[in-house]
Amino acid sequence: MGSAIAMTARARQVSLLPSGVALRFEWKGLRIIASVDGQELHVSMSRPDRYPTWEEIKAVKALFWDDEADVIMFLPPASEYVNVHPNCFHLYGDPAGRRRWRLGSILEVFRPR
Repeated sequence: MGSAIAMTARARQVSLLPSGVALRFEWKGLRIIASVDGQELHVSMSRPDRYPTWEEIKAVKALFWDDEADVIMFLPPASEYVNVHPNCFHLYGDPAGRRRWRLGSILEVFRPR
């Protein structure tokens, strides 16, 4: 139990990292990479043998955000996929959980620059 608390505390430290710096670790069979991309916390998770389950996705969300934080898992059109790992999912949200996602803000984050 103590290691789970330590992992949560360490994982939440990612919100203090400078933009572009990544935190990488393995947890319960998942490979996790977290970084602050501009104003967003981006967390990717993968397994070597299969997709992460819904329970695993929720557990990873709980490592980085509070229960009431809005976090999205965005699925772009197939022609725009950039995922190079076959079993990887990505979560995006405010590092401190302060902002609520709205359709307008979601579209703004992914607008081509």
